[in-house]
Amino acid sequence: MSTALTGDCPRSSELVLPRGWYVVLTKPRAEEQARTQLLNQGYEVWLPMLTTWRKVAGTWTQKTSPFFPRYLFVRPSHEGQSIAPIRSTLGVSAVVRFGIEPARLSEALFADLQRLVEAHAQRPDLRTSPFSAGDSVSVTGGPLAGLAGIVTCSALERVTVLLQLLGREKEVVLQPDMLTKAA
Repeated sequence: MSTALTGDCPRSSELVLPRGWYVVLTKPRAEEQARTQLLNQGYEVWLPMLTTWRKVAGTWTQKTSPFFPRYLFVRPSHEGQSIAPIRSTLGVSAVVRFGIEPARLSEALFADLQRLVEAHAQRPDLRTSPFSAGDSVSVTGGPLAGLAGIVTCSALERVTVLLQLLGREKEVVLQPDMLTKAA
């Protein structure tokens, strides 16, 4: 029986949608799993990553995580490829929708997002140290613990901090593990 006779409307996910970048919500911490599964199904997938410094067990380390936690972008690899299978993919929670329409990025917005991610990856301070000149920091270890200061120079294994000591400003070289960024 045809849909006109039964009164049923075809679901938007069953229609052939224009090719473009669609927004996908993943399950918590399952972005990589969803990315791999979608690539295996023949979709183009973009999962932008962000590199940041984190203090783990008292040591500053670089951590790579999704730029947009729980979100990735998917594009059918050819015209006519349905996005319907995406919602039942391992690691995927849903295709983001506005009403019944799947959220789709314009090519201009997608290009802007790519430039933003690339610009962040090119930041030199992320490659050398968790601190940069001008950062307000607090000393958390050693004999100067509890003091606050301003970073004047930073390298991977040492940071020069301007501190107030005995009523005078003094530059002190400290290990990054002895510092935290002040709020």
